[in-house]
Amino acid sequence: MLVLTSVVTFSSVPERRHLTRFELAAAMRELANPVALDPDLEPAEITRQKAPSLPHALLVFVGGFLGTLARYSVILHNAAPVAAFDPTILWINSTGAFALGVLGTTLFARRPEWTGLRVAVGTGLLGGWTTYSAVISGSLLLSHNRAPGAAFINLALELVIPVVCAGVGLMLGAVANRARR
Repeated sequence: MLVLTSVVTFSSVPERRHLTRFELAAAMRELANPVALDPDLEPAEITRQKAPSLPHALLVFVGGFLGTLARYSVILHNAAPVAAFDPTILWINSTGAFALGVLGTTLFARRPEWTGLRVAVGTGLLGGWTTYSAVISGSLLLSHNRAPGAAFINLALELVIPVVCAGVGLMLGAVANRARR
């Protein structure tokens, strides 16, 4: 019979001793325990997010449907040539990232109990509004049409500008929160 052992050095015990796999597993569980190991301290209360529910999934679905429909309408009315940079996609992703930044530091931060609104608007509506699959497919089209420089610039703009817009939204939301107090 094969017995797995491991060498563990304890700070209070200078010598080494071999632990069986069961002792090693128990020691690892104790180290991974998020509750304080000091018996004089009260254990920290561990809060977990609630599991997703069917009503939340439906809110994400409806919000995503509305966001995608709005995006489709804007793209349909502002169509760019097939093998060209599409500024409409950049505008859509930038406004969605900015809105999520503002909402994340204002309404969603002030009312964390409004989970339904957060998933409907943040995950659903704004998730459906923004589109990074169009960024990739547009860059691939540019690349296939022998415009690798334009494809790289498209990717760079689409990845940098919306992140900057989200940062500006976060900062403006934080300023609005401070002004409200």
